[in-house]
Amino acid sequence: MLTPREAGQINIFGPGKRKEAETLLCAHCQRLMVTRASSPDMKPYHGEVCRKCMKRICPLCMDKPCLPFMKWIEKQESRDRMLRQIGVG
Repeated sequence: MLTPREAGQINIFGPGKRKEAETLLCAHCQRLMVTRASSPDMKPYHGEVCRKCMKRICPLCMDKPCLPFMKWIEKQESRDRMLRQIGVG
C-alpha cells in the first residue's frame, strides 16, 4: 500500500487544456513519475521496485545502488556536522 507521501495527483493547465495524472515519487531521488494519465500524450510509468528497500523507483535509479532519499539526507547532514567540527564547513 502506498502512503500519501509516495502517491499523489498532478494537474497541468495549458491554453484551453487541463491534464490530470496520478503520480508516484521515486524513493531514491524523489523524481515524480506519472502512473495514470487522463491525456494520451502523457506516457504512464509504474516504476520498478528496488530489491533492497522494496520501494518504487524511477528508471534512472534502477541501475544505481540502493540509497533512499532520507538516508542520503542523513549522510549529508552527518558530513556537514563533521566538516563543521574540524573547522572546514
